[in-house]
Amino acid sequence: PPSSAPAHAMAPQPTAQSVLLFTGSTRVGRVGPRIAKWCQGSLEGRGHAVDLVDPAALDWPLLRRPHFFHPEGTAPEAMDRLADQIASADAYVVVSPIGVQAP
Repeated sequence: PPSSAPAHAMAPQPTAQSVLLFTGSTRVGRVGPRIAKWCQGSLEGRGHAVDLVDPAALDWPLLRRPHFFHPEGTAPEAMDRLADQIASADAYVVVSPIGVQAP
């Protein structure tokens, strides 16, 4: 017999993923963290595990010397942790909003 459930309720549910969510700006006055938190809540609401990565909060010289330039065992500990997170994630999301400075 036909189901009385709406078609969208019968659709297969996506598999939960491990997602790294990066804020893409480090400047003062940025809105990226606020938008990233919204994205995080939205993804978590769909059952995904989300780790938020904010480069402004990291305690190492981001973008000056990439992780792979460091000889084994010499990268800053925080950089090693992030490299491990990146290697184990199923997906990546970068939030980099642009503010228009209109007159």
